[in-house]
Amino acid sequence: MVTGLGADKCGIADTERFSAAPEGFRPADIYSGCKSVVVFLKRLPPEVIMAENPVPYTHTANLLYSSLDQIGMGLCSGLEKWNIHGVPVPTDVPYLYWDPENKHGM
Repeated sequence: MVTGLGADKCGIADTERFSAAPEGFRPADIYSGCKSVVVFLKRLPPEVIMAENPVPYTHTANLLYSSLDQIGMGLCSGLEKWNIHGVPVPTDVPYLYWDPENKHGM
């Protein structure tokens, strides 16, 4: 189903695989009814990382984030047909946590 929505690869993991994640970021912290996590990806064209100018990477990454978010929404909508409930997690922003010293967000 997910590759039909545009993902390049997909996998499903038990929530226990995320037990070492920081508190507040484990699947059950986000959605208490969570039993499994669907993980999918889209391939980033490798040459945008090699570009001397950061604009191609930034633009491509932003397009990719939007596409992944749309796939997540489509997956949740598709799963509803089988009475399976899902919560899409954003690919990039907003951050629940921001460390200004290290410029790191989660």
